[in-house]
Amino acid sequence: MSLREEIIKTALLYEGACPSHRKDEYVDLLTRGEQESAQTAEDMMHMSSCALAVRGFWFKVGVRHKWLLERYHNGMAPRDVIEIAKSFGAVMDGKKIGLMPPGWDGDNPYVDPYCPQAGDSFYILFPHNGKGEHFGTVTNIKSFDPKTKLVMESIDGGQANGGIMMVERTFTKRGAYWVDNKSGRSLFNWFDADKLVATG
Repeated sequence: MSLREEIIKTALLYEGACPSHRKDEYVDLLTRGEQESAQTAEDMMHMSSCALAVRGFWFKVGVRHKWLLERYHNGMAPRDVIEIAKSFGAVMDGKKIGLMPPGWDGDNPYVDPYCPQAGDSFYILFPHNGKGEHFGTVTNIKSFDPKTKLVMESIDGGQANGGIMMVERTFTKRGAYWVDNKSGRSLFNWFDADKLVATG
């Protein structure tokens, strides 16, 4: 099984886990196998878990990085996800979704335009002010028109139950960005699972 497939499988296993339901599994994911103190684990029950869940999924499939091995610093989960992805060269520019890769000669029908795939993680926000940060893990691309619309399913932490749920989002191309129709946030980056490396 590829690392991408492992990420999808792992994310789906945690659907429905939250502080009030399947709490032990939820704590284990966020603390990466009890690597945190009991106090931090308890504090995490009151934190937004969107980026913490992505960190947890990556750790569960064997990705190792100092931000996954050291004790967690409150509020730094978004930085951790981005820096981990950068270290593997896995950060992809959301503005390039729908574009063809550099060097494409126009005659090869087997080359697809840039688009997140199942197993990738994503980062949305309001790009004009950097607020509204949210992270999730793609589990299915339902449809994609490179010029107009992207519909995907993902497993996201930080949902209404305080935990991890399946979410469907529709993004529409508006100017430079692909914008979530419901929240108005832009798909700023996605993180390519094929570039992550499992060593644990």
